[in-house]
Amino acid sequence: MTEKINHVKNPLTIIAIFAGIAEVSGTIITPFIDKELQGIFIYFLIGFPTILVVLFFVTLWFKSNVLYAPSDFSNEENYVIMRQFYDKNRKIEIVERKQSNTKKTDGTCFVAISSTNAPQKANSENSVRIRLADVPTASNMAKAFRKKGYNNIDIYSGFSEEPSTDENSKAIWIGADIDIETIKKVIKDAVRIYPNLKYISISNEYTDNVRNEIFIGGSTETAISRNAKDLEEEDFKAIESVKNINELEQIITQKFY
Repeated sequence: MTEKINHVKNPLTIIAIFAGIAEVSGTIITPFIDKELQGIFIYFLIGFPTILVVLFFVTLWFKSNVLYAPSDFSNEENYVIMRQFYDKNRKIEIVERKQSNTKKTDGTCFVAISSTNAPQKANSENSVRIRLADVPTASNMAKAFRKKGYNNIDIYSGFSEEPSTDENSKAIWIGADIDIETIKKVIKDAVRIYPNLKYISISNEYTDNVRNEIFIGGSTETAISRNAKDLEEEDFKAIESVKNINELEQIITQKFY
């Protein structure tokens, strides 16, 4: 493994550099040592690297992954291939999992190995999953959605200890793989059931499940950080006539001039 001297990370490379410095230093100071001790010191200079080389190969024999620097494991795809989890018939996808959709948090990365089949778009309100933030009126909201024919619906309780409130739950996360007609219908019904909604954001960077999911009551703070527009009544009316996701994004995204 080739590494730049000013950017060494491999533990074995560090040991090798240390041994080299010790050998050079020992050779330089040998003439300054008493003659009685020079023989012992020379044997040490011979034996020290030999022991290191032996330990090096013993270590490789029992634990070959010590050849890898810690930074090599920061790439999840490298880890999967090295540990022989990789299957050529499947693709490796790095995805991000959020601890809570109702609070802006740092995401943690993990590896998802998925089949090569492309996800199909959810094309009806029954096939799309609707999740509700655990706001005080969540139970009533769930009943209202079920009355309108939405069967795949549940209330989401995040890992955050802070309770969701109407003030911090004004957003809708829309999965990018959902059919536009279904999106329009869900938005229209959601605004009637939960008038507190003011922001909409397209979720297209997560797993296939989230791309086919609509989350109602997402974090207001996160929506604003994603440049989501504070929607007015006329904006929601304009959404009813959009033909695709791109037209929807034109309406829901804040414009800076």
